[in-house]
Amino acid sequence: MSIAQRAFLGALFGAILALFIHPMSRPWFQYGLYRFEPSLTAANSPSLAKTLTSLPPPTNDQNVSLYVQVAAEKLSQGESLNPSDTLLLIELCRTAAEKDPTNAFWRQSEALFQQAIGNEEAALVAWQRAANRSSWTDYQSIQLREFISKLKAESRITMAWHYAAAASRRSSDLPRMVSSLGTGYIITDQSLKSRLTAFLNGNLIRDNARSKMSASHGYNLSEFAATGPYPIPGTRRERTFNRAEFPTEIIKIGDPDSAKVIASGLRKNEAYQALVFTRDTKKTLQRLTGQSILTSSLPGSLLITSVLFLALHALLCVCPCAKFPRLAPSLPAILGLVAGSTLYFITKQPLLSLWILLILAIFSVRPPLELLATPPRIQPATQIIGSVLVLMIGVSVTCYAIVSAPPMTSLRDSLIEGWWTSPEVSMGASILFFAGLLAILAQYFAYRQQRPAGRFLIMLTRYATKHAALATLLCSIILTPFCIYWDSKIQPDLMNIALNETAYYLNR
Repeated sequence: MSIAQRAFLGALFGAILALFIHPMSRPWFQYGLYRFEPSLTAANSPSLAKTLTSLPPPTNDQNVSLYVQVAAEKLSQGESLNPSDTLLLIELCRTAAEKDPTNAFWRQSEALFQQAIGNEEAALVAWQRAANRSSWTDYQSIQLREFISKLKAESRITMAWHYAAAASRRSSDLPRMVSSLGTGYIITDQSLKSRLTAFLNGNLIRDNARSKMSASHGYNLSEFAATGPYPIPGTRRERTFNRAEFPTEIIKIGDPDSAKVIASGLRKNEAYQALVFTRDTKKTLQRLTGQSILTSSLPGSLLITSVLFLALHALLCVCPCAKFPRLAPSLPAILGLVAGSTLYFITKQPLLSLWILLILAIFSVRPPLELLATPPRIQPATQIIGSVLVLMIGVSVTCYAIVSAPPMTSLRDSLIEGWWTSPEVSMGASILFFAGLLAILAQYFAYRQQRPAGRFLIMLTRYATKHAALATLLCSIILTPFCIYWDSKIQPDLMNIALNETAYYLNR
């Protein structure tokens, strides 16, 4: 090894050591390198209805809202509530409404729970009172801030995926059930008063909900109230005409102030339809979430890949090629048959099983005259191809480390389905595929040089793992500062989405 090579290696190891020790960059190596256990905060946070394991005492409005959200989730899933629990919820909602009289959230919740136990008259009264309120808040933004703070403490630094995890855990079950309740009232009573009450309730949810999903339920309710129901669904022209005439009909019954509110609400619906309820907004959140996972897990995943390659290289260095035992010609084929059959029994993947059988069986092919001396120096073309194949194995290992780290496991349910939903199968198959190609490459050139394929494979793998280890280590050093920078760049967007998604899309 030349002086320049030694200096290069020293610089690499010095740089990665400095990054790993520095308090600003050290947390970026935890995910993918040594932290693979699920995030306890993301799984069991007591701050959110979707993650809590037990309800806190209802001592404040924030805790009471957790009771309401949990109950709404049960109703949304088709479960029935215990009558005594429902009565307690009604009493809690009434008490909270007295303390916070302008918040329609409590009256809407009361109407939902009153109907759940069959108190139709009390439910309708609460529903009408909710329509006259001026605000709507479910306290989830406060709860999400606590959730984000706990994730920060767990990670020992602020990361973008904390906000993505918070956004994915915002509950929209209560707005969904309230929208269903209002739709039912309109179908039962198609009078202008009933439609106006439902429209105002939908308006409150749409204007004040902090997530696109919750706002969409308010939007749907207000649109349904504006167009009016039909025994048989009307044409698009009829619905559009009814929608445009709704404010005029309200004016005719002597309520011009409500007509102005309706006209303004319909214009807002059009704005929400154009800016918030689009496919582009979903793609934006998916893209930012994916980037947050990558920036938080890539440095550690590249480093663990480099460590694994270095360990394999060291192991092969203490395994001299000349001492590699010669196997009986039939043994590789027998091993291939056993390995392929076992793999098929476990995975039920015929192509993967046949691939393993083929890879091991080709080692039964021997040249007519096999020289036992150590193979000569590997040709440059073979070195390059072998290094590329080992690097592809490294890419698979890195991807597996990323999708197994807490950021990905905490956000997997909020992403579209892909290979990351079952990484063990896809990444395992990828590693076996490229390892098989490496074995075929070694067998081919060993046959041409009339050398034992096993010894040639050790030499080629030893060379390739050394260069792959250095390449992944260099990538980890270079990409760590970039990941830190990019993560800080996308944090504001994800924070705004987590705390007020609708405002983010309306004002961007």
